[in-house]
Amino acid sequence: METYYEQLHARYYKKLMCKPRDDFAVCDEYLQGLNKADFINAYRKLHEIYARFYSDMERNPETFGLPLVEIEKYPSNTPKARQTKIYQIPAMLHCLTVSGRFGDGVFAVDANKLLSQIKLHKIAKKELLLNRLSGYGFFISDWDGKNFTSDTFTFEYPDNPNILFVLRAVARKTLKLSNAFCHEEKIHLLYYKIFEDNSENIGEIDIDDYHDVLGGQAVFIGEFTKFMQTKEFMAFYNGFYRISYRKKDKENHQFYTFHYNKYNLDLEFRLRLANISKYLDYINDLPKDIKTVFENGVCHHCACDCKNIKYTLDDLDKEACIWNSFVFRNPKIEDIEYYKTLFELEQQHIK
Repeated sequence: METYYEQLHARYYKKLMCKPRDDFAVCDEYLQGLNKADFINAYRKLHEIYARFYSDMERNPETFGLPLVEIEKYPSNTPKARQTKIYQIPAMLHCLTVSGRFGDGVFAVDANKLLSQIKLHKIAKKELLLNRLSGYGFFISDWDGKNFTSDTFTFEYPDNPNILFVLRAVARKTLKLSNAFCHEEKIHLLYYKIFEDNSENIGEIDIDDYHDVLGGQAVFIGEFTKFMQTKEFMAFYNGFYRISYRKKDKENHQFYTFHYNKYNLDLEFRLRLANISKYLDYINDLPKDIKTVFENGVCHHCACDCKNIKYTLDDLDKEACIWNSFVFRNPKIEDIEYYKTLFELEQQHIK
């Protein structure tokens, strides 16, 4: 049982790491003269290391200097619970990589530039993180555990030196991104589409990647996406494993969303239903596990312009938040026709 929120964050990242592919596109600029097969082999090894990072953080967050915010003391929607530092060891690898260059068969790092990068990225407990890297096979010369003893040092991964080429490619892509914040999860999860081109963006998530993580639930996502396309709704990806659907002529309005909950690892399917009083007869006849969502509708009046809805179900007056009430957890493919019908009924009554 997890005690700290950082353990949940680490478990989420570990779960979302796609199974590394045997082949994928790598642009020539990132290969830097390296054979593509050798690059992919090094990527797979680095992917394994990242998975170990998150597994070890889940087991022992204190050994990475992570904030130990207790789950029992803070609700999941508080700033303390949402704050996470698990990105800091991948960020340290980024700092090491952008602070050095290849030359004379080694990767040489400028110690002063590294310290500036660490400060820029607000990495705390740098000594602890640099020391931790040795436990994953990295080697840093001229480092005594607390300080650098030379202005320049070498950074290596002796078991597979090509890992430095992959880290270099990740760093170059990160610096190239037009909006790094929108892609940060893909970077921290070593999503393979990082390497396919040298553009300012990272490619869309492939539905096959959902199969890697969600198994049978990915079938539901795929089928619902096809259905939405027939209704002229486009899917767009907001972060990693979040899909929203928007009408093509209303691209700034979010309607229906899949979201992978980082705290309980549920697949959440959110339907924005503002007119359910017009089709309550249908809702009354829904299977119990779907109808329960409507029975439990609630509004906390959290905004002065609150957009809540009122309805009566089983002779009980209900008040629900239009944004957060109708969330169906781990929807089943055998129930998909019910969700399609709810969508169609809502569309008939949208003004």
